[in-house]
Amino acid sequence: LLEKYRASPPSLIMHVYANHFRFEHQDGMYLLSSPMRFFFDFIRDGTMPVDLQDVFHEAQLPFFEGHLIVEVHDHRLTDRRGRKPPLPFDEPSALRPSAASLWTNIGLLSRERDQPLTMEETLELESKILLETEEPLCLNPSFQVARVSNA
Repeated sequence: LLEKYRASPPSLIMHVYANHFRFEHQDGMYLLSSPMRFFFDFIRDGTMPVDLQDVFHEAQLPFFEGHLIVEVHDHRLTDRRGRKPPLPFDEPSALRPSAASLWTNIGLLSRERDQPLTMEETLELESKILLETEEPLCLNPSFQVARVSNA
């Protein structure tokens, strides 16, 4: 996905400094010790944070095949040897939707329509999206195989 959209601008640009970070076009900033640090965990895990779906939607961030592409600019100073401490994730990163973020996005899209989706339509849409995007579950009766395959 990252290779396919390499020439496109990312969905979100994040700037990391020694003690804080901020998002591109953001007036304020977040301390690295603030509760907003949870965003780093989502980048590391490659999933979209459910709690920020409405913010992403309101900001009209571009999605790429349902994913957000996050580019991180590391402005931290190097040590005496010219090295920076590693970031806890690869960059750029593609954040894939989780079942919860998908459900939230469907709800946001439904509210924008002239006639919101019924619960039945919402569930049908979600099932079609999940069938297209999720990897198949391994239903082998062996506990060890299922544990490794479905991890």
